[in-house]
Amino acid sequence: MTDAQFRTTGENLSIACTLGTSSWADVPAVWFEEVHCYKYGKGGNPCVALPLPKCNPEKHAEGIMVGHFTQLMSDRSSFGACAVRYCRQPCQLGAKTGQKVLTVCNYAEGGNVEGTYPFSRRVAEQLSAIHPEIFEAAEDEASQQACRNTQKLWTEKNPSKKF
Repeated sequence: MTDAQFRTTGENLSIACTLGTSSWADVPAVWFEEVHCYKYGKGGNPCVALPLPKCNPEKHAEGIMVGHFTQLMSDRSSFGACAVRYCRQPCQLGAKTGQKVLTVCNYAEGGNVEGTYPFSRRVAEQLSAIHPEIFEAAEDEASQQACRNTQKLWTEKNPSKKF
């Protein structure tokens, strides 16, 4: 493997509070759930991340995010590695005290590149057999402004929760 082999890298990060019953291996499944907020389109288009009917606000504490999902789905990435760190600092999960866990996954090539589709149309078509709502993000400026407004209202209605 040479340095020139990978021009870009992608990264997914997660910090969560666990009671010891979950595993770091559960994290990619949580990232995949972002499919419920996703419309297939180019990176940077605000209409790719929308509060669709199955989009769970509790899974999007910092606003609607779909970049974890698109990186997982990228057919540009051929290598990936993950690491997990259980932190000493406790956290609250409801009335119970849990443990913070940080998960980091890196990918090469990176899949989320502004102005490009994160994965091929072929992959999107296969995915749409299970999740038909993913087609297709609007690209005109009026629709993109409407998407920005929708995201802003959704974020105001669902403020960030810290643990």
